[in-house]
Amino acid sequence: MRKTIAVLVALTFLLVACAKESAPAWQTGSAPQPPSSPPNVPQPAPVQEPSGSSSSIAGPSSGEGIQPTGKTKYLTMTVTSSGYDPKILTVIPGDRIKITLTNEDVKDHAFILADFSVDMAVAEGETVVVDFTPLKKGEFAWTERDGSKAGTLIVGTDQ
Repeated sequence: MRKTIAVLVALTFLLVACAKESAPAWQTGSAPQPPSSPPNVPQPAPVQEPSGSSSSIAGPSSGEGIQPTGKTKYLTMTVTSSGYDPKILTVIPGDRIKITLTNEDVKDHAFILADFSVDMAVAEGETVVVDFTPLKKGEFAWTERDGSKAGTLIVGTDQ
């Protein structure tokens, strides 16, 4: 029994040694295969959105053919009893827009940008993230729940 174990151990060492001495792929003529995932490359942590977040990609209705740029623009906005601040936002078409909206009023508000399918409620004292990608140029009004104009989004190239 001891001889069998000794033989198995010796064969294991022999196989490991042979595997280490095999020719690299570039010497054998076979193409190298990329690793399935790069070793020791840290992966970015996922972004946690507040519970009241909305995301949409709004396609062009005018046939402009604007594509997402892969860039993200982060904006901050507050709403009080006096309205939204700022009242005008200017962005680049195709950029992903993430607006952190804080309601500092004593009543609930809404951020509705119908042209881009955005409809976000923001309760009294709450902060939400409005997330969308405008794929058409122009000036677009955002409104409150009652339909009253609250501000203007300008989507253009003069940024």
